[in-house]
Amino acid sequence: MALTRLSLRRTSGMSIEAARFPKPQCSRPQFGRARACGRALFSRLHEHAASLLASGVPTILAGDFNVMPTALDVYAPERWLDDALFRPEVREAFRRLIAEGWTDAVRTLHPDQRIYTFWKYYRGAFERDAGLRIDHLLLSPSVASRLEAAGVDRGVRGAQRPSDHAPVWIGLTD
Repeated sequence: MALTRLSLRRTSGMSIEAARFPKPQCSRPQFGRARACGRALFSRLHEHAASLLASGVPTILAGDFNVMPTALDVYAPERWLDDALFRPEVREAFRRLIAEGWTDAVRTLHPDQRIYTFWKYYRGAFERDAGLRIDHLLLSPSVASRLEAAGVDRGVRGAQRPSDHAPVWIGLTD
């Protein structure tokens, strides 16, 4: 699986890279493709992320990763066990990014809180807070050391004719 979008911005000596991964079309293991899709989802990102860390440039990896790393990141996790966004292979690939030195900004500051960035449009998902956290801000060590706040702007999702995603934000010290 390839990234569908990657944009790069450099500002004040910091690199901000935004990506969107499409949802793997392999969410049913009986089709025999779930493991391959899970491995492929992050293969290119891992290579790119490693080169960014090696460069030493302060970097934020931002975007719709289409992965729910933990059970806290999904309403009713038992309903998502066979979905590509919650497959063990995909969750492990995300954990590897963290182990390699990236910091999950929202989870770091809110380790035990259910926080969502996405709600389907039907059956009152937003009103019931039946969401998913699939949008992430991953910080290189030099950015993570400046992290002082992180969250999700739920108000945007509650507006008239909103996106099904809400923006994730961070606050950094100078």
